[in-house]
Amino acid sequence: LKIRVAMFWPWSALVFGEFPNSSSPFTLDPIVPVDGILCGTVSVIQGAELSGYSQIVTGLFSKAPCDGPWETVQVTLEGSVGGRQFDRFGGVFVGGVEVLRTSTPEPTPAGIKWSVTRDVTDYASLFQGPQNVSVSIPNVVTAVYTGVLHVNISFSFFATRTRALGFPKAAVVPLRDPHSVMASPWNSTLTRGWANFSASKLPASAGSLFLDVFASGHGCEEFEAGYDCGNPLRRFVVFLDGVPAGVMYPFPVVYSGGVNPLLWRPLAGVESFSISPLRFDLSPFLPRMVTSEAEVAIRVEGASASGVWYLNPALVVVEGDEEIMSGAATGVLTGGLHHKNLSATCVESRDRSELLVKGEMVMRSGRRKTLSVSASLHAVSAYDTTAGGGGPAQPPDSRLAWGTMAGSAVGTSGLPSAFQFGFSITVNQTELSSGFDINATATVDSLQTFGGSVWNKTLHSQSRYRSEEPVVQTNAAAERYLVSLGSTCWDASVRVSNGAVVEQDGMQWLCQPGAGPGLPATSPVLALAPVAAVLV
Repeated sequence: LKIRVAMFWPWSALVFGEFPNSSSPFTLDPIVPVDGILCGTVSVIQGAELSGYSQIVTGLFSKAPCDGPWETVQVTLEGSVGGRQFDRFGGVFVGGVEVLRTSTPEPTPAGIKWSVTRDVTDYASLFQGPQNVSVSIPNVVTAVYTGVLHVNISFSFFATRTRALGFPKAAVVPLRDPHSVMASPWNSTLTRGWANFSASKLPASAGSLFLDVFASGHGCEEFEAGYDCGNPLRRFVVFLDGVPAGVMYPFPVVYSGGVNPLLWRPLAGVESFSISPLRFDLSPFLPRMVTSEAEVAIRVEGASASGVWYLNPALVVVEGDEEIMSGAATGVLTGGLHHKNLSATCVESRDRSELLVKGEMVMRSGRRKTLSVSASLHAVSAYDTTAGGGGPAQPPDSRLAWGTMAGSAVGTSGLPSAFQFGFSITVNQTELSSGFDINATATVDSLQTFGGSVWNKTLHSQSRYRSEEPVVQTNAAAERYLVSLGSTCWDASVRVSNGAVVEQDGMQWLCQPGAGPGLPATSPVLALAPVAAVLV
């Protein structure tokens, strides 16, 4: 299903063949203007050369170019690679706290460049003093796979225009040991379906609490044309001291080696540049968290034992206006994954989940306060596989995968959020005498709303790769990303053919800065605002 696993396949053309050159990869993700003044950019890692699987490059962030509070803080990763190389996953860490989960595009012989920027304002407390910044993108360079990754890491700071000095403060509390993450980020975050974490007692002044979970599946847990192994749906469930606290589906991510690499030239694989964390609103549990330590458990339901997830959670604690003295929280979750064989070759998974969490608390003044989170999710996903079981050892002759995931929620902010994601992926593969012929298509339709904002992305891509004479290497794709905040703010579209852009329009933000909530995470976000929006 994916070219980068050619080392497991019997034919040699995959190893010795070359993909055609193409434009450097990019996305249509909106360029949302910042309501602040750029006071400077700090380059921490410059010209790092990543060629080893366990290699970690570290630089020192000494100080921000201007004093906080900052309107916005951004991390930017710039990369380049040439020759032949797999797509590689990786991350950027500040003081052992992850701020970016990413994956790299597969290169062309002539070489490519790319860039990804992520808003990390919620993590601004990490930049109040000197910090070690590290980047890890496990890579292997051989005589055949020659691509060395060249990476720069920088942080941009935007001075505030509108916030008073007394605006609520947010602190980041990692649930993994930062020293272990700095020393070995992927061994320390490797998870097979279930992970438990101890959370320290929080200050009584906490007013809101969120859990960010950086999560990406690998091996048989990679999402290609459906997951490579097991059933075609996953569900994340969060528990706090055994009480259900959150539920979400992991957003399907297709790396640039997925299905057929020619699908993703030059448009990047689905959500592959910035794999945003899943975010859960745990504010109703503050009475428990401010009075004692707690255990946070994360379960990946449906995960195959043959694959792995790299899970890296952190708490984001926002200061409130009054101390919490006591209280209690309850949580009820219904639903669960159900699997069904529709035929000898077709497997379907379904879920319908309902979550209701409520926290009752007594404040220092004696005032009683109630915080609640409610969410409703439903999903169906299926794949039909002809011959072969999927995964690198048994590439199927054909696979059709399709599904929809949808949900709505109201978090403690009181603002409703919703998402709907549909996809269809087909792969038809023929083994030739000394190679193969792969036809593939991918269609994605993603819709997210938060408050009054609407974010809609559609993509259709098709490709064919025949490795024997007559060699065929073709692709065609069209993508559109529309954002509205009452009126249209972003309406970008692009058409590509055989690795080159043939038409592009609308790459300009049309609304005023601060006209609505900032860019939401590219993963479906339920039940809360970005914390930066809460702070405004």
